[in-house]
Amino acid sequence: CNEGYMGLNCEYKSNRIDITFRTDVIPSVIFAHWIIAFDDRRHQRITTFKKVPFDQYSVTLFVKESFNILFIEYLNNSYLTVLREEFIPLDDISIDINIDNMCVNVSKLLNSTIFNYNYLHRIKYYQFPCVENHFLNNQNHGLLSILIFRRKSSMMVGCGIYLLTTSIISLLTITIFTIKYWQLIFFQMNLITNRSFLDMNCLLIDMLLKMFLSSGDWLNACVAIERAITTKRVIPIIFSLTILTYIHDPISRQLFDDEDEQRTWCIVNYSFQLKIFDRFINLFHFLTPFIINFLSATATSTTTLTSTTTSTSTSTSTSTSTSTSTSTSTSTSTSTST
Repeated sequence: CNEGYMGLNCEYKSNRIDITFRTDVIPSVIFAHWIIAFDDRRHQRITTFKKVPFDQYSVTLFVKESFNILFIEYLNNSYLTVLREEFIPLDDISIDINIDNMCVNVSKLLNSTIFNYNYLHRIKYYQFPCVENHFLNNQNHGLLSILIFRRKSSMMVGCGIYLLTTSIISLLTITIFTIKYWQLIFFQMNLITNRSFLDMNCLLIDMLLKMFLSSGDWLNACVAIERAITTKRVIPIIFSLTILTYIHDPISRQLFDDEDEQRTWCIVNYSFQLKIFDRFINLFHFLTPFIINFLSATATSTTTLTSTTTSTSTSTSTSTSTSTSTSTSTSTSTSTST
C-alpha cells in the first residue's frame, strides 16, 4: 500500500500524526519510538526513523499498529509526543514539539549521591523531582494578598475590604485542610486518643471548611457587585448566614468506635429531610455566587460597550454641529461684505 493506507486492498487510512518542531534546531532525521502497553506481559517498543524535508518545520508519520506512547528522539534528546491509555483507530493527531516536551535524563535531576545508589535503591527517588510543596506556595500567595489589600488605598473602596477578607479566608482554609490531613494520619495511627479532642475535631473541622469555602465564594460575588457602601455590613451578614446554613452539620456528627480495626471514625448521620436540605445548601452556595459573578461580568461588559458607543455618537454630533456653525458664520460674513 502507499504511505497512509492499509488493509488487504489498501482501503483503510492509517493513523496520521503531524509533528511541528517549535525548537531552535530543526533535525534532519528523527527516530520514533512507539510503545505498546500490555497488562499481562512486557511492553513492546517499535522504532522507526523518518527524514525531515529540507527547509521544513514539520513532518508527518503514519502508523498502522496500535500504540499507547510515542517518543520522538533527535540530537540525543527524547520528547514525549503522544500519551493515551487506549488507542483510537483512524485518528489524526497534530502535535507541537518544544522544550516542554523534553524528557530530561534522571542523571540531571538527581544529585550524585542518589544517582550512585544501586538501581533498586535509586529508583525509589525518581519521583522526588516532581514533588512540589503546594502548601508553602498557597501560604505565600495568601500572605502576599493580605499585605497588598491591607493598604489604606485598597481599604478605601469596598473591593479592597472584600479581597482582604477573602485572602484571610483562603489562608485559613488551606491551613485547616493541612490540619485535617495530618489529623487523619495521626488518628489512623492511633497517636491521638483523647476523646474530647476527637469529639471537638469531629464537630468543628468539616463545618469550618464548608463555611470558609462558601464564604469565599460569596465574597468573590460581592467583589463583582462592588457595593462599597454596605461593605462593613455585608461581610458579617455573609458569615452569619453561612454559619446558620451549616449549623446542622456538627449537630448530626458523632464518633464511632470500630472495634474490629480499633479505630475511631467521625461519621455524619443525616435524616432524609436533612440530606435534601444539605444538598440544596451546597448547590445554593456554589451556584448563586457563580451566577452573580457571571451576571455582573455581563452587565459590566454591556455598560462599557454602551458608554463607548454613546461617547462616539456624541463626538460625531459635536463635530457635525461645529461644522454647521462654521458654515453659517461664513455665509453671514459674505452677506455683510456684499
